[in-house]
Amino acid sequence: MKRQRLSLCLLFLIGFCGLVLRFPSALMAAEETPTPSGTPAAKGAAEHPSVRAVGVHRWNDEQRTANVVYAQRGDEIWVDIINFKDWVNSLGDKKPQNHEIKDLILYLDHFPLKGVSPIYWYEGQEFTDKSVEYTRTTVGFSLVRNDSSKPGWSHLLNQPVLNRKVIVSVGFANGEEIDSWVNPKQVTEKDQQFYLTVIPKFRTAFGLIVILGALIAFLGLARHTHIIRDASAPRRPDGQRPYSLARGQMAFWFFLVIASYFFLWIVTGDMDTLNTSVLGLIGISAGTALGSAFVDASKPI
Repeated sequence: MKRQRLSLCLLFLIGFCGLVLRFPSALMAAEETPTPSGTPAAKGAAEHPSVRAVGVHRWNDEQRTANVVYAQRGDEIWVDIINFKDWVNSLGDKKPQNHEIKDLILYLDHFPLKGVSPIYWYEGQEFTDKSVEYTRTTVGFSLVRNDSSKPGWSHLLNQPVLNRKVIVSVGFANGEEIDSWVNPKQVTEKDQQFYLTVIPKFRTAFGLIVILGALIAFLGLARHTHIIRDASAPRRPDGQRPYSLARGQMAFWFFLVIASYFFLWIVTGDMDTLNTSVLGLIGISAGTALGSAFVDASKPI
């Protein structure tokens, strides 16, 4: 009996000591366990600053559901920037003196369009699927071609294609450009692609109709009138006067210049593409025809 009582007392003492030693450790573990934070941003890493989406602004609406976006010169587009201020702070010594949102410019295929500045912008706080808080800055740009942006547009419009895939980004005039997720190489279905319309269909159709209509009218006049015939030359056996080389040359260069002018208007949208060299070429061809007419007039009858 004494041995049984002694064994029970020993077991009771061991159990009591184990309970006493476990209680402080459980209390310390409870103190070390972090309590859930009320801020969702504490549950994940910060979002990488970058351009995440782009779209065309139409009828006071920003269409955000399209994976493929088409835009052309004259359109207004919007660009979503994630954590813009974090990107500016990460520039360090490369940060320009003017580094606000209004100082941004649009980048297409890493070419800066220095004359294309924001026309509106707004910010908002949002959360990802992993409850990570970030700042989304939506900035609007107008795809205009002015004196400042002509160098950048020249690189973008040097390929006469209907639509060209480009990378859309933003940055500052000193060459600092933020990363972009709008990439021509679509990896997944969620990746967005942006197409810049180089040759608009409406302008192309209008220009071709004008050029072809003028060409058909000219051929008809050349066939049935003396518009490019030598009026002072004797008639041929068929009763028609021979064609004039000087007038034919003037007409050829005239139509070549007109066709080139319309093509440049279709691609660039500019109406002032006739430079002094082209005007000089037209003047030389017209002078040749005029000189031929003076020579023919000076001949004795």
